[in-house]
Amino acid sequence: MIVSTTEAIRNGKPKSNGTRKGRGGGRRSRNQADKVRYFVGRPGDGDSKPMLEQEVSTEPEALVIAFKSDCRVYFISEYRVTQRIEGSQVRLEKEAPEAVQRVSNLNAS
Repeated sequence: MIVSTTEAIRNGKPKSNGTRKGRGGGRRSRNQADKVRYFVGRPGDGDSKPMLEQEVSTEPEALVIAFKSDCRVYFISEYRVTQRIEGSQVRLEKEAPEAVQRVSNLNAS
């Protein structure tokens, strides 16, 4: 499980102690920890929501499409929030959801 960043900031402690863990030390690859989805789109007017026009499978692909079409790239991370009660403290934690294969159908012909 990954402890939320807001808790680390609230406690005034950095997220890690700066030491590297040895083999098998609980460190996860980015693909396991963050299920990032990549979208190309345009910002909304004022405070409105951005328009996510196209979902792509990789960051480099999103960067190229955004550059060619003068758009922006949006990174969406999906988590499920759970609570842990320890004594009199309630701690919110985020968990990566179950892996689901998502396929974009925006450019399907």
